[in-house]
Amino acid sequence: MRNIERTSVKSAGRRHGFLRHGWLLAVVAVAATGCVTTTWTTYHAKNDRSGVANARLLVPTTDAWTSPSLDGSIYGEPLVLANRVIVATENDSVYSLDLVTGQVVWGPVHLGTPVPQSWLPCGNIFPLGITSTPVIDPTTNTVYVLGEVTTPTTNVVSHDLVALDTADGSVRWQHSVDPAGIAPLDRRNHQQRAALTLANGRVYVGFGGLDGDCANYTGWLASAKADGTGTFPLKAYQVPTTREGAIWAASGPAVDDAGNLFVATGNGESTDPNNYDHGNSIVKLAPDLTELDHFAPTTWAADSAADADLGSTGPSLLADGLIFQAGKNGTAYLVDANNLGGIGGEKYQAPLCRDFGGNAYLAPMIYVACTDGVRAVEVTGSASNPSFVVRWRSSVAAGSPVVAGGAIWASNTNFGGTTLYGLDPATGATIATLATGKLDHFNTPTVAANHLLIATTNQVRAYVGPTP
Repeated sequence: MRNIERTSVKSAGRRHGFLRHGWLLAVVAVAATGCVTTTWTTYHAKNDRSGVANARLLVPTTDAWTSPSLDGSIYGEPLVLANRVIVATENDSVYSLDLVTGQVVWGPVHLGTPVPQSWLPCGNIFPLGITSTPVIDPTTNTVYVLGEVTTPTTNVVSHDLVALDTADGSVRWQHSVDPAGIAPLDRRNHQQRAALTLANGRVYVGFGGLDGDCANYTGWLASAKADGTGTFPLKAYQVPTTREGAIWAASGPAVDDAGNLFVATGNGESTDPNNYDHGNSIVKLAPDLTELDHFAPTTWAADSAADADLGSTGPSLLADGLIFQAGKNGTAYLVDANNLGGIGGEKYQAPLCRDFGGNAYLAPMIYVACTDGVRAVEVTGSASNPSFVVRWRSSVAAGSPVVAGGAIWASNTNFGGTTLYGLDPATGATIATLATGKLDHFNTPTVAANHLLIATTNQVRAYVGPTP
């Protein structure tokens, strides 16, 4: 049975009705047959991580194809450029598939030997190769991927940023982006899960730890020039904690119109309220990775003690200069992107859910990847006095959602799963149920042309809507 949640955390008044009407028109617009999204070059389509595509109606939905089995598990989101699907595996391999047929166009292009379980102090991905979602520069036909590879020295790994030609998979350049501040033997403790980000002529790479938070690591955001020139990394920001503070959310950094980056961190080493170390925070960084501002809830120290990462999902950039952020502690926050406010500086907070992966946003609605079911959260009020209202909760879908083709699309869980659901944007009712086969952690769909794509363990599944 559909579970419709109508709990209001603050009355929206008359403005609520206007926004809901405009939002419904927007949902219709993204299902229009006019300007159809044909490329999907970064996590959730754009650097704001909104996850919205203009697509023809995708319901009723039918199977289109299943790719051949690839040479490793797929954790990153498939990307699309020029009718080619770019996908990377944990075997440190990259493939291009035909969007219409699913057949391999080129690949595997093998970038190195992935890191074996015997080299890792903990974790849950074996072997460990390419985990993050790559990013494509359509102006240069370049795809950037980050592979964790072995070196000739046992237990010393390298995090290699690689640029490939999207036409034929040829490698243009390959360089380690391990910051000098990470000791060689500690590189294996740093896992690269956050989606790569292309902005300001640079590629940005987030680092966190392995599942289990073992050994010595700290959160980093490194950068390199997209043309492959200069030093590697060009610049790197280290979360100012003695340990942990991971930048690990699968959605990766979000970027505003000025090129500033927003990341959320996990638990830091400090659990002392008088010794703030940027754990469980939103951090705003300039294009050169100079810290500009930060926010942390007043519970940051207790959250660190409880491993309740704020940064289990990335920041969502909203209209009117707001940021939506939720994480493991069950509370969601609205923060002013122009003045994050430091500790306790949120504009609004309320209990919501545990949130992992990446959310989707089509104003005024945020579709939140809650572990107990995707929620439609409407932002209400004004920029100076915002709030939010939960409009519905799905009883079946809990993965990282996208908005396209007249539906909200999400798998049954962010932690694997076997089913992709289409949800009615107005009610959350299930309007499509698609068997996918086994999915890996933090899966999220991709939409391009009239295709809906999702990566299973070692294949890509494609679905299409009705013929126009």
